[in-house]
Amino acid sequence: MMIVVEDIYKNFKDKKVLNGISFKLDKGEIVGLLGPNGVGKTTLIKILCDINKPSSGKVSVDKEDRMSVVFDFNGLYSSFNAIQNLSLYLDKEDSLDKIEQVLRTVDLWDDRNRRTDTYSKGMQRKLTMARALLKNPNILILDEPFDGLDIESRHYWMKFLLKWKESGNSIIITSHIMSDIEELCDRLVIVKDGKVILDGKTSELKQDNSEYVSIKLFHNPDRILLAKILEDLNYTFVLDNELKIYNMTIDNLQIILSMLLENGIVIGEVTFDKDSLTKMYLNLMGDDK
Repeated sequence: MMIVVEDIYKNFKDKKVLNGISFKLDKGEIVGLLGPNGVGKTTLIKILCDINKPSSGKVSVDKEDRMSVVFDFNGLYSSFNAIQNLSLYLDKEDSLDKIEQVLRTVDLWDDRNRRTDTYSKGMQRKLTMARALLKNPNILILDEPFDGLDIESRHYWMKFLLKWKESGNSIIITSHIMSDIEELCDRLVIVKDGKVILDGKTSELKQDNSEYVSIKLFHNPDRILLAKILEDLNYTFVLDNELKIYNMTIDNLQIILSMLLENGIVIGEVTFDKDSLTKMYLNLMGDDK
């Protein structure tokens, strides 16, 4: 176990921001810490890094582990170039070769002499990552790392982080957007109102999201008639003219479609689909629209 978070509470005066947060990070694991803006994710990160103290609870980190954090603000000196920025954080025993190493790691060596205020947001994100890597961490904590990045930059970081994990390193990523992290993370920890409301392996959560048949109708149907036709089936309405029927076989679907047509219900479109993790997340947040 690399990090164990146990029953963390954090109050600011009369406001309770964290309300008993618990989760863990294993070696070689990427954990996504997901929740709306303002839910306390950054506060939790500051506690993990010992910047802030919890009101109660405990964070345990193995003594041999080295942790670096990249916040969603870059903290760069805009009039400095990359080497000058990193030199401020270089340990006394390290040489300038260390700066070259981390800049090459994030593909920024060729732009080392440019002022950072001429960098794109993606390049600035690379430099903040290089700064974090100066300390030779085996745990990275990334606060909203994909926020504001274009598709190409997101793809770059996906590949980079997956490769970095392969060496047995571990990562915690915060985000408020499921699609940013669901393909990257081994486990998802979802936070709402300062509490963990879901903690599970991404692969298992994907399996738990059921397949369904979507049937779009031309007109708003008679709900009583539909209830008789769909008796004993697991179905739900989406808007007024779309049905979602779960666990439907092809044979049963053909029977249902025939019964709908026989009763004068006009069918517009039939598709097979599966509930996404984004849909699951929105439902947990109370937004099932």
